[in-house]
Amino acid sequence: MNADTITRIDDITVMPGCRDRFVDLLRSQYLPGAEVRGLELVDLALAPPVDVPDAETGVVLTWHLDGIDGFWKTRRATIEDPNVAAFWDATAGFIARRTRRFAQPSLTTGPVDDDPGAPVTTDGVHHIVLLNLAADTEPVFQPPSPVRGSRGGRHLPGSIGGPDASWEFDADEPLALAAGAVSGADIADVVVLGDIVGGGVRAPDLRDGVKRTLLLRVDDRASEDAIGAFERDLLAMAHHIPAIRNWRLARVASSRGGWTHAWEQEYAELSGLRDDYMRSPYHWGVVDGWFDAEDPRCIVALHLLHLFYNAESSVIAPNATDQPRR
Repeated sequence: MNADTITRIDDITVMPGCRDRFVDLLRSQYLPGAEVRGLELVDLALAPPVDVPDAETGVVLTWHLDGIDGFWKTRRATIEDPNVAAFWDATAGFIARRTRRFAQPSLTTGPVDDDPGAPVTTDGVHHIVLLNLAADTEPVFQPPSPVRGSRGGRHLPGSIGGPDASWEFDADEPLALAAGAVSGADIADVVVLGDIVGGGVRAPDLRDGVKRTLLLRVDDRASEDAIGAFERDLLAMAHHIPAIRNWRLARVASSRGGWTHAWEQEYAELSGLRDDYMRSPYHWGVVDGWFDAEDPRCIVALHLLHLFYNAESSVIAPNATDQPRR
């Protein structure tokens, strides 16, 4: 095992009388495809070592993944393999509880930034308008009333799940944009932010950076305790990933896509998102479980929008001299 190897530990408690059936399904339905998905089984331990009537059984699976790239390869493969979800559905009645953890063989910690940033403030109601652009046409914005902090751009390669561009602005109240509000583009969604859960501004004068928006939907069945823990974990990313210069987490007041949260960040360079953010151990080792349908903590729906574009100036910390735009 080298220093880049990631260890995944699945700790599963099986209910009394279900041990043999669970292990049989594990061997026949899960293990055959695990290696194809990038998982190397290191150990399968049962506690107690013999089946005891009326006693729970602990099943501990230890896996190795080939570094960070191997981690994300496995995540993608898991999404694409229907046998994974079928296995957990088939064994749900056997399992009392389970946890999943990740580890790496290193005593060193990653970089952190203790600067909490200045509080995020809003100049009214923030709108994120998602656009499908007409071919070879630059959109012209024609909002129905004065808006402030108007920013936007074409989504860069690597954006996932969404339309071609974002247009963002603040207004005094939620605006219902008609089709004519943008010429040269069709409006795919108007995402209106509601309560701000948290955020921070480290770089209010950020210029020529990258604005990233993650739009997601939390399962209706998630408890408020789970939602609160999820939101705290997201906000803590700024501490563990110094490349995040400005950030905001808000609940969505309205949208056509049914989104519940908008998680926004700004970076000085694209590498801050593609490298620092995506490869952070806090990301893959702590936060990602909320998004991974195979993880028992998961509360986020599979479909989401990961959108980013080049921004001339900050959207999260708009300049105080911004004038209303008509």
